[in-house]
Amino acid sequence: MPAALKALRRALAASPLGGLVGSLVAIRRIWDRRLWQNTVARSAVLNGTSLGGECYVCSDAVLSGDIAIGAYSLIGVGNHLIGGRITVGRFCQFGPHVGIYATNHNLGIATIYTGPAIAAGALRKEMTSEPVEIGHDVWIGHGAIVLPGVNVGTGAVIGAGSVVTKDVPPYVIVAGNPARELKARFEPSRVEALLESRWWERSGAELSERLDWLRTPLTRISSAKTVTPQTEIVPVREKR
Repeated sequence: MPAALKALRRALAASPLGGLVGSLVAIRRIWDRRLWQNTVARSAVLNGTSLGGECYVCSDAVLSGDIAIGAYSLIGVGNHLIGGRITVGRFCQFGPHVGIYATNHNLGIATIYTGPAIAAGALRKEMTSEPVEIGHDVWIGHGAIVLPGVNVGTGAVIGAGSVVTKDVPPYVIVAGNPARELKARFEPSRVEALLESRWWERSGAELSERLDWLRTPLTRISSAKTVTPQTEIVPVREKR
């Protein structure tokens, strides 16, 4: 039996008969301890969302659908992650008012209206859905929008106000409406070395002790061995 469930049973058993308030307080304390790994603003809305651990979800963010956020990622103020399946990797950071959408209106039927005035919103079932996948260590700037079906590669940068309509390769900078590639962050050999290193699978605590190589200018990196210390990378198990 999970430890949290055992603690819940003990709390309920210890409460006085009819002491509903005491039980609820005990449950709240247990729940708070279970959620210490993530920081979620009170005004944020999370429906159908899993957080990988030590994530930050800022005020007025709305995450609703089938949403999975990797460990250590930061979801900015007023972000909207809405619709079907949206997967965000580890160590990502989104600026304010970013929108990521995995559903869209069906343009192939007579109306795009999905509101409650027609059959209490039954037309919402006609909306299309395409999963969105965001890699690791991705930065998305203020007010950018990522549309359904887009995959954003690890290490990519999306400029503020961009509308991303197609896939973004790893370690590429894009901007504009529609977003277009401005430049690659690094030459291909160094991109390959970073991807092979899989440094994002380390814990935040471990990476904090290795700031020297995280700060290494990429002009000095030629292989995965020079990206990470010569120790085995032990993936951190995602917390659901």
